[in-house]
Amino acid sequence: MNILRAIFLLGTLLILFASFQTKDTSASNKTDTVKFTTPAGKPIAPTTLPAICAEPPFKGGEELIYTVHYGFIPGGAASLKVTEEKFGGILDVFHAVGEGRTTGLAHTIYNVRDIYESYFKIDSNLPLKNYPQCYRG
Repeated sequence: MNILRAIFLLGTLLILFASFQTKDTSASNKTDTVKFTTPAGKPIAPTTLPAICAEPPFKGGEELIYTVHYGFIPGGAASLKVTEEKFGGILDVFHAVGEGRTTGLAHTIYNVRDIYESYFKIDSNLPLKNYPQCYRG
């Protein structure tokens, strides 16, 4: 059960940091533009993107820390940290880092150490880059 909770927690973090962006790397495209697509690969026009909050529900410097227990047995831990940074030295962005890991008995049975990094614009919350790092086994 602890493993299921750890998997659920890590899956939730994955959904939080999943970005639906792809880059067109064809030779005819000389600019570095980002095209947004659905998980099925269908393009999303900029006018059909969901409405964006005027005020984001978080600020740079915030950190959330979670622990997962099944009764008195520890199962895992997760954290989410948001900072404000410069992307490419010019663009103000939020840098979110989500980490999930198993602890205790779950760690002995199946070791999970996942780190998900995501960069997204401060003004629109649109994703720029996503770096998943999964260590399992």
